[in-house]
Amino acid sequence: MNLLGKIILCLALMATTAWSAITTDGTDDLATCGTADDITENGALSFCTWYYATSTVDGNDRLWHKTTSAPAESMLFYLSGTGSRSPSFQVNGGTNLLRISAVNTITPDTWEHICLTWDGSTTAANVKMYKNGTEVSYGTTTNGATPTDNNGGILYLFNSADALRSWKGRLSDYYFFTRVITAQEIAILSQSRVKGVGLQFSPTRYYPFNEQSDGVASNVTYRDYGSTAENCTGSNTPTGLGEQILSYP
Repeated sequence: MNLLGKIILCLALMATTAWSAITTDGTDDLATCGTADDITENGALSFCTWYYATSTVDGNDRLWHKTTSAPAESMLFYLSGTGSRSPSFQVNGGTNLLRISAVNTITPDTWEHICLTWDGSTTAANVKMYKNGTEVSYGTTTNGATPTDNNGGILYLFNSADALRSWKGRLSDYYFFTRVITAQEIAILSQSRVKGVGLQFSPTRYYPFNEQSDGVASNVTYRDYGSTAENCTGSNTPTGLGEQILSYP
């Protein structure tokens, strides 16, 4: 199917498909997703999600991070600086690779879409971030050196492993790819507002944040293509939110 066909399919699905999402409490909500050796310190990576940040979203709030086997933080996608609302990607090593967007890239109290792409190199300029399909401007770009081996490390979602860096707001659909996704794919993901639409691009990991049957707890589902589906383990499980209306565009 060509790009136009995919967009038409997305629009058709939008008419019949409702989103579900989660809201995190800003303190101790956390999902632990086990060993994530497909996410490496020197391998290509793309990540996309829809988020709704509250006005209290703060410095160091995590969208996700991965530890080393030690464990210690190895790679993280988070907000940098108290009140800055700047998405930041970091790979720890002898010198930490760091790419931070401009201040106030995130708009509070509205649904927005963000994609991160990285080619796995130590050149920080090769880290790209896209808000609502458009690349953002940057405040900090620091090349890395000698990245720390994170083989055997664990992936954590919407908080740090010690549950001290919780995302404050709502989240829907995490996609991880072990490649740099294309501009066309980013455009479709950011404009579709359709749960699961990114499955056509074969993500390595997909977390839909679906509600359980009780309509309150959220089941954070991990799908690893080519393997058996697994579930993350939730701590202080965030509240499930069905029938979400995403306000972008």
